[in-house]
Amino acid sequence: MKGIIKFLGWAFLALIVLGIIGAVFTKKSDKGTTTTVATSGTADAKPADTGKEGENAAATSAAPAISWAYSESEDKMTSSVIKYATVDAKDQLEFDFPYNGGSTATIIIRKKKGQNDVLLQVSKGQFNSKVNGQNIMLRFDEEPAFSLNTSSPSTHEGNVLFINNAEKFINKAKKAKKLLVEAEFFNSGTRQMEFPVEGLQWN
Repeated sequence: MKGIIKFLGWAFLALIVLGIIGAVFTKKSDKGTTTTVATSGTADAKPADTGKEGENAAATSAAPAISWAYSESEDKMTSSVIKYATVDAKDQLEFDFPYNGGSTATIIIRKKKGQNDVLLQVSKGQFNSKVNGQNIMLRFDEEPAFSLNTSSPSTHEGNVLFINNAEKFINKAKKAKKLLVEAEFFNSGTRQMEFPVEGLQWN
């Protein structure tokens, strides 16, 4: 009788051990399946995100660098809006005293009362202009250079020139990437200025 009880005890213990081992293997199997599915989902999503970022980066690098700045002011006498587009030269001009220290050349397009004006201005220095201004040379991109006449402002400021034939200038500037301007300065001879004109938006 004792032998039978002992046998039954060992059999019961064996069943318990087998049950524990089976439960462990079942958990491992379930965990492995879950990990495989999660990894597969992550791998599928990643290339899609990377591709989108790549497209955005390509679009950004393809966009031209725009150097034009736009602004508006009000003519208080008529309450009409005056529009401006300005672009600075790539490099500063260097003059002798009293205009030393670097001078910035700027092209200014202005629309006032429906009329366009184009101005060439330097922050320091004076153009060598007569009463009727001077002729300046312009070259858009790789096109042949040509001459345009300029006018001095009514205020007789020596650092500003009005470029005549504003419509011709604007039409060429809207199609070009760069502009070279050569003008004569008081006691400083002729100087060349390069302007990055790509991307001009003007109506």
